[in-house]
Amino acid sequence: ENEWFDVFGEGLEDTPRVFYHGDAHRLPGDWGHWTGRAMNWNANCAACHMTEYEKGYDPIEDTYHSRWLQHGIACVQCHSGLEDHVATATQTDGGILPIEHEMELVLDSCRSCHSHRGALTPDDFRIGERFHDHYHLSLPDQPGLYHPDGQILDEVFVTGSFKMSSKGHAGISCMECHNAHTLELTMPLENNSLCMHCHSGGLMDAPIIEPVKHSFHEEGSPGNSCVECHMPHSVYMARDPRRDHGFLSPDPLLTRELGIPNACSDCHKEEGLDWVIDAAEEWYGERLAESPQRRRARLLHAIYEGADDEETGRALLAKAENEENDAWRATYTGLLIPFLYLPEIQEYARKATEDPSPLVRTRSANLLSYLPNQGGTLNDLLEDEYRVVRLQAGRLLSADMDPGGVLGQEWDDYLRHNGDYVPGAFLLAEQARRKGDREMARTYVLHATRLDSNSPDVAQQAAILLSRLGDDAESQRVLRRALRIEPEHAGLLYSLALLVADQGKADEAVDLLLRATDADPQHYRAWLNLYIILAQQQRYDLSAGALRRASPGLRQSPQWQQMQQYLRQQGESVQ
Repeated sequence: ENEWFDVFGEGLEDTPRVFYHGDAHRLPGDWGHWTGRAMNWNANCAACHMTEYEKGYDPIEDTYHSRWLQHGIACVQCHSGLEDHVATATQTDGGILPIEHEMELVLDSCRSCHSHRGALTPDDFRIGERFHDHYHLSLPDQPGLYHPDGQILDEVFVTGSFKMSSKGHAGISCMECHNAHTLELTMPLENNSLCMHCHSGGLMDAPIIEPVKHSFHEEGSPGNSCVECHMPHSVYMARDPRRDHGFLSPDPLLTRELGIPNACSDCHKEEGLDWVIDAAEEWYGERLAESPQRRRARLLHAIYEGADDEETGRALLAKAENEENDAWRATYTGLLIPFLYLPEIQEYARKATEDPSPLVRTRSANLLSYLPNQGGTLNDLLEDEYRVVRLQAGRLLSADMDPGGVLGQEWDDYLRHNGDYVPGAFLLAEQARRKGDREMARTYVLHATRLDSNSPDVAQQAAILLSRLGDDAESQRVLRRALRIEPEHAGLLYSLALLVADQGKADEAVDLLLRATDADPQHYRAWLNLYIILAQQQRYDLSAGALRRASPGLRQSPQWQQMQQYLRQQGESVQ
């Protein structure tokens, strides 16, 4: 209270479940440095801490013209119809009361702030409006936000976790446990009163639980506390504890296998992980072994680590097809991108456009953008009832939008509102390029590089767009500057190799590609281009070896049969 403190958390790096914005090694120019956009109040904080906030960002000037009604959260954020209420209320009579909304719209008001999401509109969210018309909810198909089992990792602000939980899926609302005005709990946590309100009498079809028998811990101990086991807290901004609302079960074996934290070890540090695993195996072994949570964690971990084989793809497809919870179904759908070479997953992507959940339809639109000749299906999604789906479909078809139409205006609002983020700046650049305004496109690309000037990935994307604009000189400058910061970044080396190869500098290109493949031996495109240049130089023994190294990433290529024949001619084995 009333104290400045360091949210970068120097000295907290090894503290379990304590997270901080960036770390002590952030540099000026990094997105997460305190001078960067990740710490920008207008872009990242004000919308949820002010009443009727308008960001007012101008991407051309790169300035904010922000406006708001009131510091802090006022009644109007969660109530509508207040004008009549204020005009008619007296000290003894409430007059015309605020409008009552159906529960889903009330929850959407809660979600508008208590969620990790991307904003779609420049307008402040108003009670009575729908979440999916204003926001794109982040789920575990975006790596780095959640652990593979669904536990919170980054600062995800409750909604995603709760929607993925069995309780959220069953229709339980925030107000079952929290007072809407004070945010305090409706019942105490002592003796598990809050949880047992439902779990002792079967309210809302909750399973009956006897805490001591269930937990194997004596009454009143931390191990007998529902929330300590199923809602462990993590500390964000160095001192803000928040509980996980996924209501998952601790699984110590996943800590050993995948590094996922478990609540048992939070208490039993001295006994060690092996002791905790043995205890969990003795008490819950069969239940944990058969749990969907454990199977899901192993599958998602493999995908996060880059697994793209057919067996993994089909296992993920089965998850997507059989999942009832739409937040998890959307997660599985969003993770299918590496497996789109499988015909059955392409078919699922098309069918998912008719899924009842906008979370899933949004991910299906993204999947279809990776497939050729899907314009007709995406066109249908341009008329979806939810803006989040329309805009996702519009990403691929924005060149064909009528700028004066409703969707064209929605797309323009979205771009301008998000131009202070790197992806938004790149989208503005791409739109300007499609309209033939190369100079404005170049301005937006360079704007993106300034937003996160130390990021190699941003530099690589900027270089690609600059090259499309015909500015190879600036593209090279961006790449070479980034390589001074990250000299062995495979993507940067690969992109620079393509540019110098186009200039006829074959030897330099070979050197860059060798460095790229040394940095990332599974960079199959780098191996393929190395094969092409070496073959052009008639260095056939080396080129065949490069093609063999490229082959795992080329098996779906139409030219694969021809490449197999080439390898055999050079005496190389074909796996």
